[in-house]
Amino acid sequence: MNNRKILLVDDVGSMRDVIKAFLHSGGHKQVDVAYDGVHARQQIKSHDYALIICDFEMPKMNGIELLKIIRANSDLRHLQFIMVTSHNKIENIKQAIDAGVNDYIAKPFQPDNLLTKVENTLKNRRNGIEAEQAVDEVIIEDEFIIEIEG
Repeated sequence: MNNRKILLVDDVGSMRDVIKAFLHSGGHKQVDVAYDGVHARQQIKSHDYALIICDFEMPKMNGIELLKIIRANSDLRHLQFIMVTSHNKIENIKQAIDAGVNDYIAKPFQPDNLLTKVENTLKNRRNGIEAEQAVDEVIIEDEFIIEIEG
């Protein structure tokens, strides 16, 4: 069983429930939830998370804004960050990569795909904010290819 704490950020309650259930089925029992980026910032201040799984588009503060705040903070930039979204446009993915995302998954997705990305991100502990990164991973999803720096 995995004891690393995960913060799940999504403004849609049913999506939070589904993703949390997927994580639990994969052995990730320590999952907190936040309903937007502002709420997530409050959670991050008082908890020690290994990973944030965050929706791209939310009210008040979206996923990119939250990611940029995390990457700009020397005490938080070590946090691993997976963006989950229905936006599969290359420009949205590039925006997430430029902000320092560790991985990206497009909705809809299979539970095994999410769990694989979570495990790989937690194992690799890649730091998505390094200035001189080489492209080292190609992800094929939904009939398009995305190169992720890491």
